[in-house]
Amino acid sequence: MLVSKILYAVFLVILVLFWILYRGTLSLQLLLLGLLIPAVLLVILLIQRFMLETQIRRNVSEVTKGEPFQWVIQLRNRFFVPVANAVLLLEYVNGIEGNPHRLTLRIPLLAMNTQRVMLTFHAATCGMMELRLLSVKIYDPLRLFSQTIRTNTSNRLLVMPDCAELDTEEIVFPEAVDDNATEYSKHKSGDDPSEIFEIHEYRSGDAISRIHWKLSSKLDELMVKAYSLPIPSDTILLPDYRMAGEGTEAAARLDTMLSVLYAVANYYRTEGLAHSILWYQKSLGGFGACPLTEPEDTEQMLRQMIQSAPRADILESALDALEDHVRCSQMIMFTPKLDAHTVSLLPHLAEHRALTVFYVLADGEADELPEGAEEYDCIPVQIQKAKLKEASVALEEGDEMLCEEEA
Repeated sequence: MLVSKILYAVFLVILVLFWILYRGTLSLQLLLLGLLIPAVLLVILLIQRFMLETQIRRNVSEVTKGEPFQWVIQLRNRFFVPVANAVLLLEYVNGIEGNPHRLTLRIPLLAMNTQRVMLTFHAATCGMMELRLLSVKIYDPLRLFSQTIRTNTSNRLLVMPDCAELDTEEIVFPEAVDDNATEYSKHKSGDDPSEIFEIHEYRSGDAISRIHWKLSSKLDELMVKAYSLPIPSDTILLPDYRMAGEGTEAAARLDTMLSVLYAVANYYRTEGLAHSILWYQKSLGGFGACPLTEPEDTEQMLRQMIQSAPRADILESALDALEDHVRCSQMIMFTPKLDAHTVSLLPHLAEHRALTVFYVLADGEADELPEGAEEYDCIPVQIQKAKLKEASVALEEGDEMLCEEEA
């Protein structure tokens, strides 16, 4: 822009010299025209400032982490003069990570027309994604003047966590701590003779007292009864929804924790095991247990968590709720990091109930339990990276550009 002004100033000097050397009507008209053009361009630019409309649209309202989604920035020029050059300053941010990223686009705006720019994004972690159009800077054709239009145009989109691939053998079903348990493990045998887990051929080490004599006599082969393992019928899932650190790694930790929570909740549901999640309940005005019976229940609870801000005191609030509202015989906690403070609260969470802890390990982080955590069933989960899927979309009529970013 400075170069344009210098060149135009040189042009005016030439017109002045031409008028001095060649006095006449033509030289005077050229000089007046040279002086008048900037004023006209400035007036047109000021009018264009108020004739520009901005909007951001999206193709979906919710996606799963790793899936592509599109935002369309729409600019409408309602003036009969085109804008040769418009510079768009954009900012996109993931609500969990919290670090905004900026993007600059340059596009022309035709007269009495609508221009659209489609941006394709991939979200590396779950969270509330927001795109903001901070400003639009327009220039006159000669780039002598500019006008910056501040806008508050924005659009939000919910990115859900994916369901982690979890080894179900890692989910330990402790024995029920009371006599009210009416559910039995479908994967492990126990010592409860009231229900048969399976009948199998005799193996070395099987107790003689468990031989099924009647069936053995029919099959002419020793068959052994395996009894069932009672499991708690009132399991509580407790997400430690906080930021363990700052930046990208902390967001990835929290995202991995939510993915594991999603996987465990789905596993319990498919196995027909009763379970609830301990989270803020509007009806209680605080934390309480919400039963998860349908897939929609789990997804809705995850939406509520993602749309709320992470809290550093989440476990303390859960402890108060356990004392006042919730009684359970098993609890599964999910934490982004098993640090000393979290370990100090485990005895209170494990009081009168079995406790399993899923915790996230970052790349290169040593799998060493803090002091005091050895007595609990602590299961490490390696931090997950998003599997980005290929975008396959067509530009709308009038779109000029397709940009791809990873948020």
